[in-house]
Amino acid sequence: MSAVIARQDAELTTLRRQVAWLLDREKTRDREASGGVFIEGERPPHY
Repeated sequence: MSAVIARQDAELTTLRRQVAWLLDREKTRDREASGGVFIEGERPPHY
Protein backbone atom coordinates (compact mmCIF):
# COMPACT_ATOMS: atom_id res chain seq x y z
CA MET A 1 0.00 0.00 0.00
CA SER A 2 2.84 2.43 0.71
CA ALA A 3 4.03 2.00 -2.90
CA VAL A 4 0.63 3.20 -4.10
CA ILE A 5 0.78 6.20 -1.76
CA ALA A 6 4.31 7.03 -2.90
CA ARG A 7 3.27 6.87 -6.56
CA GLN A 8 0.25 9.08 -5.91
CA ASP A 9 2.40 11.57 -4.03
CA ALA A 10 4.83 11.76 -6.93
CA GLU A 11 1.96 12.20 -9.37
CA LEU A 12 0.43 14.98 -7.26
CA THR A 13 3.79 16.74 -7.11
CA THR A 14 4.08 16.57 -10.90
CA LEU A 15 0.53 17.82 -11.40
CA ARG A 16 1.04 20.72 -8.99
CA ARG A 17 4.19 21.72 -10.87
CA GLN A 18 2.34 21.57 -14.20
CA VAL A 19 -0.57 23.66 -12.91
CA ALA A 20 1.83 26.27 -11.54
CA TRP A 21 3.61 26.39 -14.92
CA LEU A 22 0.30 26.79 -16.77
CA LEU A 23 -0.82 29.58 -14.45
CA ASP A 24 2.48 31.38 -14.94
CA ARG A 25 2.24 30.97 -18.71
CA GLU A 26 -1.29 32.38 -18.71
CA LYS A 27 -0.18 35.39 -16.64
CA THR A 28 2.58 36.01 -19.19
CA ARG A 29 0.10 35.76 -22.07
CA ASP A 30 -2.20 38.25 -20.35
CA ARG A 31 0.67 40.72 -19.89
CA GLU A 32 1.76 40.36 -23.51
CA ALA A 33 -1.76 40.58 -24.96
CA SER A 34 -2.08 43.19 -27.63
CA GLY A 35 -5.15 44.69 -26.01
CA GLY A 36 -7.05 44.76 -29.30
CA VAL A 37 -9.38 47.68 -29.80
CA PHE A 38 -12.96 47.25 -31.00
CA ILE A 39 -14.27 50.17 -33.02
CA GLU A 40 -18.05 50.39 -32.97
CA GLY A 41 -19.61 49.60 -36.32
CA GLU A 42 -16.42 48.10 -37.72
CA ARG A 43 -17.04 44.77 -39.41
CA PRO A 44 -14.69 41.89 -38.69
CA PRO A 45 -12.41 40.95 -41.60
CA HIS A 46 -14.28 37.70 -42.28
CA TYR A 47 -17.45 39.54 -43.43
